[in-house]
Amino acid sequence: MEPLPKLTEGRSVVSSYPDLLSTLTDFLTVCIHTILYHRDIYPPQLYIKARKYSFPVYQSRHERVCKWIADAVGAVAGEIAKGNVSKVSLILISPRNIPLERYVFDLSTFPNIPFEGGYGDLLLQQLEEGGEGVGGVGEGGRKRLDEITIAGLEAQFRACLMKLSIAAPDLGRLPEDCTYTVAVEMKESGAPINYAEVWVPAEGQDSDGTGVRRSGGTKSTAIRTVEAGSICLELSIEETTTKTKMAFGQ
Repeated sequence: MEPLPKLTEGRSVVSSYPDLLSTLTDFLTVCIHTILYHRDIYPPQLYIKARKYSFPVYQSRHERVCKWIADAVGAVAGEIAKGNVSKVSLILISPRNIPLERYVFDLSTFPNIPFEGGYGDLLLQQLEEGGEGVGGVGEGGRKRLDEITIAGLEAQFRACLMKLSIAAPDLGRLPEDCTYTVAVEMKESGAPINYAEVWVPAEGQDSDGTGVRRSGGTKSTAIRTVEAGSICLELSIEETTTKTKMAFGQ
């Protein structure tokens, strides 16, 4: 079982785009483990208690679950690096294959810097001699990203996990034997090539990413907006009408 990922050690700032992407995928990984724990998708004895961002969290101890999450987040990271991703969702699904809850990470404003030509390794805040400083325009007219500190990221992620850990258990009991999946909503110009190698296409804009079309409305609850330097992402929870009817015994 892999330990929970860590932010870049020995640095006070996130200094490159790969580091920035890594911090985001680390956070997604921790959030998925946290959601599965608090929504009782697996028995509590299958988790171990750990600490992340100076906050107590729970990690699945099941090797196959850990691998599935790591593979899913890795596939998501590949699309984020291409600038294709608008939203990432963890969807909890009933035994009858009906979506009940969606945990939506809105990444539509996440910085997009292509990796081609080694530009992905460019320092985010450190300019070449003669540059314009943080947030300015560097060599070739490329805009430099605002400084992102490790301490700032940890504080934002910690606050988000705290709110998620409070909100998720209050959503009501789910049916037994629920499953889950990860869905990616692409930007209009970001349709992936050879997507079948990793992704299963959804049925259209009214699909939830599981291949099952949405029916009825949803109840949406904003959890937290994470803002640190150039990072901005929003986390919200959507509860489907189907789940609401189940809760009221209709």
